[in-house]
Amino acid sequence: MALKDLETESKLFWAVSTERICSPACLQALLEIAEEKIIICNRKGDILLANLSPAKPNIFLWFASKKEEDKFNQLLEQNKKIKQFEATLNYDSKPKKVYLNAAFIPETDELIVTFSESEILNQLCEQLSHSEKMAAIGQMAAGIAHELNTPLGIILGYTQLLEEDLEGQDEVYEMLKKIENQAKLCKRIVKGLLKFAREEKKHLSEVNINELIEEVLSLIEHTLAMDFIEVVRRFDKNIPDYRGDPEKLKQVFMNLITNAQHAIGEKGKIYITTKYLPDKKEIMVAIADTGCGIPPEIKDRIFEPFFTTKEEGKGTGLGLAVVKAILEEHGASIEFQSPVEDENLGEKGKGTVFIIHFPIKEETKKEGG
Repeated sequence: MALKDLETESKLFWAVSTERICSPACLQALLEIAEEKIIICNRKGDILLANLSPAKPNIFLWFASKKEEDKFNQLLEQNKKIKQFEATLNYDSKPKKVYLNAAFIPETDELIVTFSESEILNQLCEQLSHSEKMAAIGQMAAGIAHELNTPLGIILGYTQLLEEDLEGQDEVYEMLKKIENQAKLCKRIVKGLLKFAREEKKHLSEVNINELIEEVLSLIEHTLAMDFIEVVRRFDKNIPDYRGDPEKLKQVFMNLITNAQHAIGEKGKIYITTKYLPDKKEIMVAIADTGCGIPPEIKDRIFEPFFTTKEEGKGTGLGLAVVKAILEEHGASIEFQSPVEDENLGEKGKGTVFIIHFPIKEETKKEGG
């Protein structure tokens, strides 16, 4: 509905002096620049003017709950004004939780309603709920891991006893070795689960970056293989030790490698490169994939908390934000290329590479073998 048809000049918006009425152009500018949603309607709820395009022409049809609508009307009848009324509205493509402010003007029999979309609040609520579920799952996984340790120990023990008795029987002995190796793999996975589930205090120590990455790969490389994803190691054997929290750094590598796996889906490669750069006094770690890459329009947002492009239930949007926070705690930094620009870090023109810069002090440098 056009502004000229709304008779705004005669009754709605007043300036500082009650003798002067805002012009239609002023009103239009107000609606355009307002961050809040502004709706002007009659007492029946029929919308006269708004700075959004609602799917339904009556504001009372927006309420997802009849109980909320009745409560809103009751408060409005009693007080003529309402502030911060929590409601879920169907005014757009999906229900949204908002906080309504409203004022009824008896002289004109009109209702003004304003609200802000509480997307951040909704995301926080969803993420808190998700975090609670993940915490419960973590506790359950830790309990299961403890329970699995005993039967795995028994399987491993009896397998090794049988190996001693059947060492000369090549075919059977080889089968037993396979059972032993798989049982050891299960124990390593269980041990890793317990480490990740356990809340530990911050602990700084001299660590070898290559060894931390190998520990993470020992947990997930078999799942990568199931997706036909090959891990290409390009480790610098002469990198110095780095002073950091080993568990937190493993969380960084776990998140980045898992992100690379999700970006690939199936059939691809993950390139993990470590390099000591003495001229820059830093250790460089790069994790590259041959996946789908990062669209240009979201590159500025990937480190934002709760921002994710993954399907619902497959990502919290916290992974890269946590990675960045942990690295900043360590005085390290992270950047990325998408697609990969440096052929020494991955496959040029494909996927994404995240590059971490770990600054090192001269006295911590220790040459490896």
